[in-house]
Amino acid sequence: MALEFLEGKKLCVVFVKVLDPSTGRVQCRALRGRAAINQGHLDVMTAKGAIFTVPSSAYPTVALNDGTKILGDADYFCLVKVDPNIDIEHGGHHHEHGPGCTCGCHDDDDDDIIDCPVIF
Repeated sequence: MALEFLEGKKLCVVFVKVLDPSTGRVQCRALRGRAAINQGHLDVMTAKGAIFTVPSSAYPTVALNDGTKILGDADYFCLVKVDPNIDIEHGGHHHEHGPGCTCGCHDDDDDDIIDCPVIF
């Protein structure tokens, strides 16, 4: 799949964890940054310099931002399915924001790079 059109665009990676397949209940968490094509692979670089390589299985899900709130001001988004054993909930409102917390949920500089998980 040709992804060069994404170079430099604002991209939101939405991590999707299926909580209950029978009801379609999912948990989502967003990672926002700029897209970069690196040796044929799609990377997302956050404003803080973190780099996430998007798995090729998510390439077919790349689409224009449809206005869904979780996507923020991204130009495009993609969906990454998360293994049920991976905890994307850490950083939610289940703990206090104390010194040294690095969960990414309490984003003090208000740049909206990472959102707390949302359940649909």
